[in-house]
Amino acid sequence: MRIGMFTNSYKPYTSGVVRSLETFKQHLENMGHTVYIFAPGYGTSDKDTRVFRYHSIPAPTARGYYLPIPLSWRTTRRVKKLGLDIIHVHAPTLLGQLGLMTGRRLGIPVVFTYHTRYDLYTHYVPIIGPSLRRLVARMATRFSNRCQSVIAPTPSIRSILTANGVTTPIHVVPTGVDPQEFQSFNKTWAQEEFGLTDDDNVLVTVGRLGKEKNIGFLLKVMTQLPSDVRLLIVGDGPLRANLRGEVTRLGLGERVTFTGQLGRERLASTMWASKIFLFSSTTDTQGVVLLEAHLADLPVVALDAPGAQDIITHGENGFLVEGMSVNGFADYTQSLLTDAPMRERMLAAGRRRVEDYTAEACAQRLVEVYQATCAMGTE
Repeated sequence: MRIGMFTNSYKPYTSGVVRSLETFKQHLENMGHTVYIFAPGYGTSDKDTRVFRYHSIPAPTARGYYLPIPLSWRTTRRVKKLGLDIIHVHAPTLLGQLGLMTGRRLGIPVVFTYHTRYDLYTHYVPIIGPSLRRLVARMATRFSNRCQSVIAPTPSIRSILTANGVTTPIHVVPTGVDPQEFQSFNKTWAQEEFGLTDDDNVLVTVGRLGKEKNIGFLLKVMTQLPSDVRLLIVGDGPLRANLRGEVTRLGLGERVTFTGQLGRERLASTMWASKIFLFSSTTDTQGVVLLEAHLADLPVVALDAPGAQDIITHGENGFLVEGMSVNGFADYTQSLLTDAPMRERMLAAGRRRVEDYTAEACAQRLVEVYQATCAMGTE
């Protein structure tokens, strides 16, 4: 198949959406399909002739994020020349809208992946953000219903979409992981970089340092854990300075380390140098990083919310904490630190869970959605 993917974010930007795109692109191409990417420009040139960039401007409220301007009269002509079988859009705005309009104009079926709970990200719009939540939710629903198929990363997100009024066929296709990716690891780098030993009680979390990831909650959890417990926070974002200030205010001192963005090898090293993975987001649609934690033999303690619920089975491969209980989260974390046999059982269960989410199997499921969507046509 010849697939055109329209996205509002792509490398060199780092995000879960970009990671999903890269994973699917790689495995679709391994299967013999041709994938074209229509994405924002970041002022860099591409060697990949299958990536088409649009003029973009820096987003005023998100450092490193660029807003593409979807005003290219060449898009329709280019898509027609490429002979796309299907258009896959990864956002309901900007290039997502352009992809949908192009598909409708040329009679090409359009699939939309609901990567983000858009109504929970309106805090990035100054002043009026909170009042936009209902409007954004309705907009995403209308967009979904104009596409031929919608992809939900997890069953819980499918339920949310259905409750919001999406009537277009919804298919559950998670982003998969490569089971071998984190197997060649060297935890020595992380131990030397962050001053760790095999005996240290090290916790790790990975994510963008934005309000939606709820990292401040984990800092509160740290105040309830013994003084020998350390937390590594991998990632960067607009709240980094605020979170550093909170570390100082809470008296956590050297117990919390901000690593910044890490490449895949150094991320693997950091994961393997840790004992437990913490996940505090309540807005993620899947949480691929939970699967990556299992690849690094880490059990998980997470807030009980969509994204975590579909991957973590409470008491089996991790713990799910109801509400926003700091004490409950700390208690589960401490029990995993002190009960090595339980931790071993959970990491073994985590390895088994990853078997259901291999990137190759998820890519095959995506192809099946494409084929079913093409068979339906565009009416």
